[in-house]
Amino acid sequence: RGGIYYIIACILKTGHDYMDDWSHPGEVKVAKLPADLTAYGDQKFIEFEVLKTGLLKNHGYCRGRDTKGDYSIVASADGVYQFCPPDVGGGQWSVTKMIDEPTSDAALVDFDEDGQLEIITITPFHGDRIKVYKLINNKYMEVFVYEEPAEFAHAIWAGTVYGKPAAIIGHRKGKRDLLGITYENGYHVNVLDSDVGSANILRYESEGVEYLASANREINEIAFYEIER
Repeated sequence: RGGIYYIIACILKTGHDYMDDWSHPGEVKVAKLPADLTAYGDQKFIEFEVLKTGLLKNHGYCRGRDTKGDYSIVASADGVYQFCPPDVGGGQWSVTKMIDEPTSDAALVDFDEDGQLEIITITPFHGDRIKVYKLINNKYMEVFVYEEPAEFAHAIWAGTVYGKPAAIIGHRKGKRDLLGITYENGYHVNVLDSDVGSANILRYESEGVEYLASANREINEIAFYEIER
């Protein structure tokens, strides 16, 4: 943004005394990425500055884009935040809370194709609720909640499938479904596969055909799904 490349570092937590200790909240740091990295190594390091501290269970990250350039979305138990770089070098980053609800992961997609990106979330931390928020009167409002519990929701992807907006969610407990979410006169959820427990999901294209690659952790499988037009 503004001709400058950045590294964003999201720290889940700044320390712990035992496995499930969350008493040391995470933080978000940033550094300018030098044009020439050859001078950096064991004796010289890229310097980071702290953008925000106190983010409990600082877990989810995705990148968004507006007319000015890229920005970052970070999801945590303290809510969903937008981190926006300055338009010109030397300016200040802006940090804005977009959603005030515990969230482990979030993704951006313009479901209804009105020119504004919606936010799809997994809430609370690795929770069982899938929600969609829409920008209404300069505030993100909840417009859709999936009626079925998606226990230990973990995999999330959003973008376009053959040019149409869509999101994919996978959850690792209960029915362990892989879910496709689209919008046409309302939100629709289709079960793409069951009893797989996806931990990560990605859409990709090869020779004009689109696919999903899914790390189906709970059945020790990497699966490739061909998407029908």
